[in-house]
Amino acid sequence: MMGNAHASTDVSPYLSVDFQHNSNVFAAGNDVPLIAGRDSRADSFAHYLAGAVADLKWGADTLALNVEGGKYNYIKNTILDHYEIKFGSLLDWQLTPILSGDLGYEQGRTRTPPADALVQDLELQTDRSAHATVKILLSPRWRLDLHPIWHSLDTPIVGYPEFGYRETTAAVRINYLGIQKLTAGLRGEYVDGSYHNVIAATKYTQKTAGVASNYAITGFSSFDMQAGYTWRNSSLVNPADADLPQVSQTGLLGDTKTFTGAMGLTRRFSVKTAMALKVYREVGSYVASANPTVNTGAELSANWRPDAKLALQLAYRYEKQQISGPQITIDENVDNRDDHSHDIQGSLTYQATRWLAFRPYAEYQSRKSTLQQANYDTLLFGITVTARLNEKLNQLE
Repeated sequence: MMGNAHASTDVSPYLSVDFQHNSNVFAAGNDVPLIAGRDSRADSFAHYLAGAVADLKWGADTLALNVEGGKYNYIKNTILDHYEIKFGSLLDWQLTPILSGDLGYEQGRTRTPPADALVQDLELQTDRSAHATVKILLSPRWRLDLHPIWHSLDTPIVGYPEFGYRETTAAVRINYLGIQKLTAGLRGEYVDGSYHNVIAATKYTQKTAGVASNYAITGFSSFDMQAGYTWRNSSLVNPADADLPQVSQTGLLGDTKTFTGAMGLTRRFSVKTAMALKVYREVGSYVASANPTVNTGAELSANWRPDAKLALQLAYRYEKQQISGPQITIDENVDNRDDHSHDIQGSLTYQATRWLAFRPYAEYQSRKSTLQQANYDTLLFGITVTARLNEKLNQLE
C-alpha cells in the first residue's frame, strides 16, 4: 500500500484562548438550588488550548494525526477548573482502484455535559472510538461498503462513578453508481452493546434496515437521504436482577421499534453564501443513564463569507428526545421522560492575518422536560483568539 511513492509531511500547530461568559454554567433550572461551594450560576472562564495536526502523504494514501490539550480556569466556581485532552488519527488508503477505505481512532477526556448528568460537580468522561471503512468496487456500477465501529464511553453519574457502556457496530451498504449525479443503495446495521457498573445493568441489540441515496443536483446543491426501520431489544446483563424494583418499571427492558432516517439538503447560492438543512430520527443510548432513547430533530445553518477575511455563521437546532424507563440517578418516580431542546448559535470570524483569527460568538440553549429538574436555559457569549502556524489549518473548520 505504501510502495515507493513520493512522501510528504505537513505539520500545523495552533494555539487559542477562549474567553466566555455563561449565565448558567451548571445547566440547572431556576428552581434547582445550588449546592454548597457553588458561588453563582453565572460565571466566566478562560479556555487555553494548544494542539497540532499532521498530514503524512505517500502516493494515494494519507495519514492525518491530531492532538490537543486544554485548560479551563473559572473566575467564581474554581471547583470546575480542569484539564482536557483529545487525540486521534485517520488513515485514508487505496490499495487498488477496486479496493480502498479508511481507518480511524479518536479518544478524549472531557467534562461530562452538566445538562445530561444533572449534577453540579465536575465530572470527567473518557470517550473512545475506532472505525473503519472498506469500499469494494464490484463493477463500474456497483460498490460494496463495509463499516465496522467500536465505541466505549466511561462517564461517571450520580451514585455510579464507574458507569459506562460499550458497543460494536457492523454496517453494510451496497451502492448503485450507474445514474449520473445519483448514488443509491440498500443499507443494514447491527449494534451490540451493554452498560456496566450500574444497578440492573442492561445489554441491547439494535438492527436497522433501509435505503440511502445522495444526489448532486447541481454544482451548488446536494441532497442526502436515509430511510429505514430500527428494532432495539434490551435485556438484563445479570438475569438475577429481574426482581429489582428498577426492572419492573416500564420501558427499561423489551423492544423499541420505530421508523428512522435522515434527510439533508445543502444549497450554495453563490461562492459567498450557503445554507444547509437536516431532519433526522434515530434510536440511541442516553449517555447519562442506562436508557434507550428516540431522538427526532432538525438543524438549519447558514454561512456568509463576503471576502477572504470575514465569515458569518448562524445555526439553529431543535430536538425531541424520548427517554424510555426510569432514570437510575433520579429519586423521583419519573418514567418515559420527554425533552424538547432548542439551540441557537451565531459567530463572526475575522481573519486578521494569515495566522491570526478572532471569533466572537453567542449561543442560547433551552430545554423543557417532563422531568422537572432537567428544565434549564442558558445564554453564553465570548470571543476566541486563534493563532495557527500553518494557514492550511484554516480550512479545517
